[in-house]
Amino acid sequence: VFPTSTNRKMNTKIFTLAALGLCFTEFAHAKDLPKITDVDDADFDVASDADASAEPMADGDDTMDKETQEDILDVTMTKQEMMDRSLMYFDGLRGMWIGFHRGLYRDAPRKEMEEECLNSEQRARWEEAYSIYLGTEDVPENADTFTALGDILQLLANLNSCNLRKPYRDLKTFCFVEDESADADKDAEKKDDDKPEFDDLDDDKQAKCSFSMVLENFSKNAFVLMGKGSSMAQTMKEFPADNPDELMVQSMTLGEDFGTFLKVGIDFEEP
Repeated sequence: VFPTSTNRKMNTKIFTLAALGLCFTEFAHAKDLPKITDVDDADFDVASDADASAEPMADGDDTMDKETQEDILDVTMTKQEMMDRSLMYFDGLRGMWIGFHRGLYRDAPRKEMEEECLNSEQRARWEEAYSIYLGTEDVPENADTFTALGDILQLLANLNSCNLRKPYRDLKTFCFVEDESADADKDAEKKDDDKPEFDDLDDDKQAKCSFSMVLENFSKNAFVLMGKGSSMAQTMKEFPADNPDELMVQSMTLGEDFGTFLKVGIDFEEP
């Protein structure tokens, strides 16, 4: 049975009253909610980048940063120690070579050689080249591997001014000098097949630097060599000194003592 128009009107009124009642109920509950004006605007502020950066780091991040700084400091100190050690070897080598020359030749210091051989300019070249190799912070911006290579080549070229070949040549000439007249007599003599070729202990060219002659010369100058030996032992106990100047003096003293022992042992005289 279809509803009449009266029933339809009645149903419409009922639905309308129900909707109004639901609206009033929601409105009543809405009164208990806080007003929007009561909300603080600071709650919606976004922290700026400057404020975020100003905040202290967490404990873990701070600890990590300290460890990194300690590692960097350790690496820097290690590089500095390596540089100081290399310069110590440089100064020691130069001092010993100059002292050896003085002890062997026993004459006035060779000013030209001592002024040019591994001087302060060459020391600076070595320091720059080794700094580039280590990657220290004091390396100039325009310095690179080719700069270090150029420094090393100039340093090697400077070794020619140190007279490295002179002691070897003089000792060879002194110990193995040959008498022309003696050579003529030997050529005239008939070769003895029973005599080994290496049996030349009595030859004049071996007499000056033979082991027996060295022992004889040491025994003749025993008191002088004992004093030198005592001085060498004392110097070697204190070697190397921390002060570069003291290290230079120690190196020259040791080099001069070694040269003196060699000179006295073979009774060397410059040809």
